[in-house]
Amino acid sequence: MKADCLVRMSRLINRMETTVIKVKKRLLIVIPLFALLVATLSACLSLSENGYVLRIQQDQIQAKINEKFPVTKPLLIFSITFENPRVTLKEGSDRIYMTLDVIANIPRLHQQNASIGVSSSIRYDTGQGAFYLVSPVIEQINAGGIPEKYIDDVGFALSILLDEYYATHPIYVLDTSKFKQSVAKMTLKSISVEDTELVIRFGP
Repeated sequence: MKADCLVRMSRLINRMETTVIKVKKRLLIVIPLFALLVATLSACLSLSENGYVLRIQQDQIQAKINEKFPVTKPLLIFSITFENPRVTLKEGSDRIYMTLDVIANIPRLHQQNASIGVSSSIRYDTGQGAFYLVSPVIEQINAGGIPEKYIDDVGFALSILLDEYYATHPIYVLDTSKFKQSVAKMTLKSISVEDTELVIRFGP
């Protein structure tokens, strides 16, 4: 599924509605547009007896995360820069994993490099039709040249940074009002990674 899939679907709906008004008596013109709309829909989502299935690709999530970084967080006695986030979708998981490079500017130690791994769960806001990352958990820290006594500070700074960013930056927003209204009447049933895509299922 391409990032602009639902946008194209919405445009096609508008085109089809306009065409129907202009050519009420010429149904042969409407039919090709309808066929194109169906093709676009099938590329964006699927509809089954149990509800909707939405698929979000890893590179779409990566693009949203990239908007935030690099970023520097000042601490009491040194500053930390987080950069180069790398998003990973793990088969069967319901969490988003990310690895970041860390640059710590510590007095008398100069610049020290490290890396840190974090995972986050997903929250769906029905009113906005938006998906947010929440509850970041530090999974792994490769300290590199950063002294052990500062490692907890690095993890704490990243957790605060991600909490603040996640709260106002959804990773995906449903941008077709008709689809949003349909999903709003359903509940989020499951989230899982399948074939390197984030698969989100809604049901009644």
